Formats: sequence, structure tokens, C-alpha cells
Amino acid sequence: MDSIKTSNKGNPEMIILERERNDLINKIKKERTAVFYYSNEEVFQDFNSAKVLIKKEKYNDALVLINKILNSNSTFIVKEKTDFLKKYILNIEDREYSNISFREVLKNPYLYQGFIVKWKGRIANLKKRNGKSTFTFLTEYKKDDIFTGVADVYADREFADIKNGDIIEMKAFFNSTLGNENRIYLIAKEIVINKK
Repeated sequence: MDSIKTSNKGNPEMIILERERNDLINKIKKERTAVFYYSNEEVFQDFNSAKVLIKKEKYNDALVLINKILNSNSTFIVKEKTDFLKKYILNIEDREYSNISFREVLKNPYLYQGFIVKWKGRIANLKKRNGKSTFTFLTEYKKDDIFTGVADVYADREFADIKNGDIIEMKAFFNSTLGNENRIYLIAKEIVINKK
């Protein structure tokens, strides 16, 4: 059986797809997928392009291709190998952040899962409990309560200096939309209060 252990450590170069021996796509699926590959070659190219991007440390670009494969009609073994690449990226502590906008993420949120984003906005509904902070984040907040969207934010530590109404710049891990395509869930990594 052509299987792998999906350890969080290891070398992505060791993970390969064998396109000649196996079908890389499910040609007929009952459930809908966000991405539909029409040939094994398309999957093979995206997988190998993701590996090249990882080697160049372009992790967000690689994540787009990886998430595309994971949300496609590719086979279980392809998804298993692709998931190894994703776990490898997610375990890298100091990844670059993306300047992608909230609106762009909302168009196809599945493509950006795992991204580190850097967004400006306003804090609302702040709660601090047991050394952790949670709040609602009004993205790209402007005067007169104009903002582009709402995200729910969790922090595994307490950001003591923040308060409701603060305008902040935040680096955060984009977790998911958890079934609600219009609601973004973030894990805060760094918060800087805008003093202006």
C-alpha cells in the first residue's frame, strides 16, 4: 500500500506522488467539492509546485495549492500526502504574514486556512478569562462604524493592554470559517494598539 505516516516532522522532499501507478483523482464523487481536477496531471503539478514553494519558503503560496488539493476530488492517498505538507508548514513558528484582505479571504476561505494574516481593525466584545483573551474584530474599521467584516478572535494568552474600542493591527492565524462562510475565526499571535 502506498501510504505514509503524517508526522509533523520530516522533509517534504521525501513525499512524492506516483502519477504513473495510481489515479490521483476520483472521477466520480457523490459529494460536491470546492475544486474539481479534470486530470491527474493537474493534481501532480499543483502538488509539486507546492513542494517547490515550500523549499523557497513561500509558505502562504504553497498553502493555497495545498488547500486546493485538500478541498478537491483528489484521492485519499493524495490528500494524505498533501496533509503532511500542510502540517509541515503549520509547525513553522516564524512564517511570513500575508497582506491578503478580509474580502479576498471571504471569496474562497478554504484556500487560506493556515495563513498568517495581518489586519487592522477595532476590538469589540472583549473578554479576558483564565489568562486568555477573546473578542470580536471589526476588520478594516473606519470612522462612523464602517468596516468590511467581522472575525471572531481567540488568543491563548491574555493581551493585558487591549480594551474594547481599541484600533489595533493584528497578526493572526486564520483557522477556518467553521461552517459559516461569512464568519472568520482567527487565533491572535501579535497585537499592536494604534495610538493615533
